[in-house]
Amino acid sequence: VADPDVMGDFRLVAPMLPGQAARQVVLPPGDWAEFDTGEVLAGGRAVEVRAPLERIPLFVRAGGIIPLSCEDDPAALEVRHYGGIPGRFDLYEDDGETMAYERGDLTWLRLTAVAGEDGGLVGKEKQISLGRDPRWTEYRWRFMG
Repeated sequence: VADPDVMGDFRLVAPMLPGQAARQVVLPPGDWAEFDTGEVLAGGRAVEVRAPLERIPLFVRAGGIIPLSCEDDPAALEVRHYGGIPGRFDLYEDDGETMAYERGDLTWLRLTAVAGEDGGLVGKEKQISLGRDPRWTEYRWRFMG
């Protein structure tokens, strides 16, 4: 496999080939966290990645926020934050079926991880557009690494 694929500002994907048990991945400068475990790795160097073929190695830059659907509750959104430093992610949503977004039937939701009063990070959600209410009524923040 050539180089890993950097997706946006915060994600790096390092696919494995059939028969490959490990590979070297050069992480860009900065701290990166392993998606599943939150283990933080210093960037700007090569690291050995081990993963079974059914799991694609994915890394998230420190400060990155990844929203995920909750299978057990469609009204809940799991929000993962990585790396222990503040971060922000603007999430877009429309009905996913029609062109109603052209008439303003959409929403932007700002997800932020900021320093709390105790010095740790806290998650916050804020609707930043007025076209429609977000479908999520519960936000399950997980601070990874």
